[in-house]
Amino acid sequence: MNPWQAKAKGCPCMAVLVYLYCNDTSGNKGKKWNKHHSWVFTMTGLPRKEALKEYNVHFLSVSNIAPPLEMPDGIVDQ
Repeated sequence: MNPWQAKAKGCPCMAVLVYLYCNDTSGNKGKKWNKHHSWVFTMTGLPRKEALKEYNVHFLSVSNIAPPLEMPDGIVDQ
């Protein structure tokens, strides 16, 4: 028995792929001030029309200090 099956205690256990991406956002039109990097994910198996709906896009993290490539370390730790 693998560790995931043991944690599931007899319940079905499936691996699901997610599409993880980062976006830079700003409160200003010029994107010069108050720049934030946000990380979100969607499920890869969804049709494109469904994947773009707000309730299928899940927020993970945002920062205006941390560089975008250092932020996934905190996401993985959580």
